[in-house]
Amino acid sequence: MAVFLVDAEVMAQARFGTSQLTETLGALNILRRGQPLPWHRAWRDQHVDAFHDYLDGDPVTAAIVAHAISSSWMADFLTVPPARPDMTLDDELVELESLPDDRIREDLAHVRSPLAPELRGTGLAGRTAALLRWVWHHTIEPDWPRRQSVLRADVVSRISRLGRDGWSGVINDMRPGMHWIGDGRLQVEQRPYPPCDVRGGTLTFFAAHCRGGWISWRLPDRFGIVYPVTGIFTETALSTPDPLRRLLGDLDAGFWCRRPSRSAPRPWSPRPDCRSARSVVTCAC
Repeated sequence: MAVFLVDAEVMAQARFGTSQLTETLGALNILRRGQPLPWHRAWRDQHVDAFHDYLDGDPVTAAIVAHAISSSWMADFLTVPPARPDMTLDDELVELESLPDDRIREDLAHVRSPLAPELRGTGLAGRTAALLRWVWHHTIEPDWPRRQSVLRADVVSRISRLGRDGWSGVINDMRPGMHWIGDGRLQVEQRPYPPCDVRGGTLTFFAAHCRGGWISWRLPDRFGIVYPVTGIFTETALSTPDPLRRLLGDLDAGFWCRRPSRSAPRPWSPRPDCRSARSVVTCAC
């Protein structure tokens, strides 16, 4: 199993939020898969033909998609956790668009080899960003207010459970293979990957409309967990003091107000980490 090693500071400062890029990646994977979950089918049916037309008209982008996502991996360059929750898609794409072609080819080859001939050229970051913007603008943005309301309702429900049940009550049903072990250990994946030392870094949980979610990080100190939305499907207002809400935002303010007072988990020793491992572990994203 793959484990995040955490301590009191990491969990006390953990944040919940939404990400337009994460939502777009979830949508991209739903579009490319042949058998959507029942609650994704109507949305996919509405957009899948236009998606295939886009790829048919751009063989290079089609090759990027074919190599970027498998049943258990997503290319590293796609899934860097946002610097903070609730950024715009364009702001999140700045980092991706700065990547050199060789870096993207390396990440794609890790998911599926050998690389297609179409991927030998230049401009791979720009083509990837263009596809993600197309998915966002054509399939998500018109419905984003409703989607964001659903995502935030899920976050609010988990924040409420955090105050009542602690981290185990929030995490154990968050995504497949995820489990709060205790003693500073958070199981994030059932597959046998090296432990990853998150201590000293930041950890953010992102709700998304996706299948099983994924784990990502930007070394050395930014870590993210994406999980499929399962919470209540209504808008919910947090009852938090106005000054705290203005300082931290609704979701962070609710987290701090409802954060449990129980003692934090003890760090686990020794300290193996994930510095030599690939930067993304995914599962049915």
